[in-house]
Amino acid sequence: MQTQKTRDEFRTMVQSLSSEITVEVTMQGDAKVRKTGNPFPIVSKVQTLSGAIGKIDYGAHVQSQMAIEGVQGTFTAQSHKWAQHVGNLLQNPKTGEWYLPIITTGTVGKPMYFSETGTLLDYETQVKPYLPEKDEGKNQPTAVKQIYRQVKLENIKEVTIVNGEQHIKLV
Repeated sequence: MQTQKTRDEFRTMVQSLSSEITVEVTMQGDAKVRKTGNPFPIVSKVQTLSGAIGKIDYGAHVQSQMAIEGVQGTFTAQSHKWAQHVGNLLQNPKTGEWYLPIITTGTVGKPMYFSETGTLLDYETQVKPYLPEKDEGKNQPTAVKQIYRQVKLENIKEVTIVNGEQHIKLV
């Protein structure tokens, strides 16, 4: 089933979730590229993530992975310095912007990158040389990292609820 929701309606829906749900989230936002020597200083990235949203517990996900790998100890997730939890979402108190926390299980397809004029860019030659190095889960004592992302609500274009087969286009 396909529906349209405003971002406020979607935010209310996520806040009402009492458990995790599996989703695919398509988003479009600015790619964080270095400006020095880059002929495309403004790059937009379109990507679809799969993962869990709702009442998620990042620390519990890491603890589960530690148990699977036989890693001893306790993991405690650090609180955000720039945002605060408001139910199942995050809000930046300085800007008022809302973010959707998602524990990702991967991407659907490959990300696409566009110049400010809308031209599709080649990842290997026009984008990759200007991307900063990744910083993934340095605090986790596991081989397989649990990736916790915060997606700005205004950057989300579509959400597919996998188990419920509901497709939501945000307007």
